[in-house]
Amino acid sequence: MVNQVNVTSRRSARTHRMSRPQKTKGPHRTKGPQNPWLVRLHALEKSPFELTLEIDASATFCSAELHHLLVHEHRLSRLDFAVNFESTPLVPKSAFGSRRPSRVEEILPHNFAMLLRKGPGLDRLLCVMKRRMSRFGGDDQQGLRSALTELAKSDSQPCGSTKTASCGGRGGGGRGECTKVQTKVRVWRLKENVLGFKSADKTKTGGAWVWPRFSRPIAGAVQVVHSIAEVYSGSAANRSSTVCESLNEQQASIRMALQATKRERYVTVRSRDECLAHLVSAHTRAREKHVARKLCSQLPANESAGGALSELVEPRDVFWRAIHRIYTSHQR
Repeated sequence: MVNQVNVTSRRSARTHRMSRPQKTKGPHRTKGPQNPWLVRLHALEKSPFELTLEIDASATFCSAELHHLLVHEHRLSRLDFAVNFESTPLVPKSAFGSRRPSRVEEILPHNFAMLLRKGPGLDRLLCVMKRRMSRFGGDDQQGLRSALTELAKSDSQPCGSTKTASCGGRGGGGRGECTKVQTKVRVWRLKENVLGFKSADKTKTGGAWVWPRFSRPIAGAVQVVHSIAEVYSGSAANRSSTVCESLNEQQASIRMALQATKRERYVTVRSRDECLAHLVSAHTRAREKHVARKLCSQLPANESAGGALSELVEPRDVFWRAIHRIYTSHQR
C-alpha cells in the first residue's frame, strides 16, 4: 500500500511566491499558461500514487486513523476527486458570494485539502480546470468551481480524456461505427473531519475574515485541521495538541467549533441553544443575530450522538441538502 496511498502538503498562497498569481490591469488575475496557480495542477498530475490527499502546509494532523481511512477509500474506488466547500453567504446581502447558490457547483471549493485518485476522471477534471484558468485567470479554487459548473452541463465538451468504444460490424466481423464515450468525473465532498474553518460572511476589502469563524457540524474524530494559528490564541508550543484534543474530546457527539470574535478562543458546542447562547452574547446587532440563527440551525436542537467516523467523504447531494436547509430554516 506504500505505493498506492499518499499524503502530501504544499505551501499555501500566503507563504509560497509561486502559488500567488500576480494581478494584471483590470478585474482578472493572470491568464494563459503563465498563471502560477497552474503549477499546482501540473504537480498533482505527476503524482505517482493511486490516491493522494493533498493539503496546505498550514494544516495539522490530529489522528493516526487518517491512514486507515485513506486505505479504506482506496479500496472502494468510488471517486476521482473530493474537496470541501467554502462558506456560503448567511446574510441578506454579501460582497463575498453575493447571492445564494442555486446548486452545489456554485459554491466555491475550499482547496486546502483535495483527495485525488489517478485515472481518466481526474485527468479530465484537471484538463478542464487548466483550460478554464488559462482562459479566464483566477486561482485554483475559482478554476475548480468553473470546471465543476462546466462538467455539470450535459453538453460539456470532452477535454483530452475521451475513449473510443470497441465495436464490431455485422456479425461481429469488421468494425462498424464507433462512438466516443465521454469520461464521467466522480466528485465527492470531504467531510468536516478534514476541517477547514469558515467565515459567516466576507465583506471587507480583499475578502477578509468576518467573525464568527466556525466549522460545519462534525461527527466523529477530526483527522486534519486547517490554519489553527488563526483560531486559537494559546501559546505556539501547545497549540496543535490543544486544538486537536479540544475538537475531539466530544467526538461521540455532533458538534460545531466556533470562534465568536477575534479575541476569543474557539469553543465546541453541541446543540442549537448552546450555539446561540455563545454567539448572541458576543454579537448583539440584528444582522449579527440573523447570522447566528442561520449558523446555529445546522446543529440539532438537542445534543445528539454522532457515531464513529467510518468514511472521509460523502456525496455532494447530501451536502447540498444540508445547505438548502440553512436557507429554508425558520427564524427563531
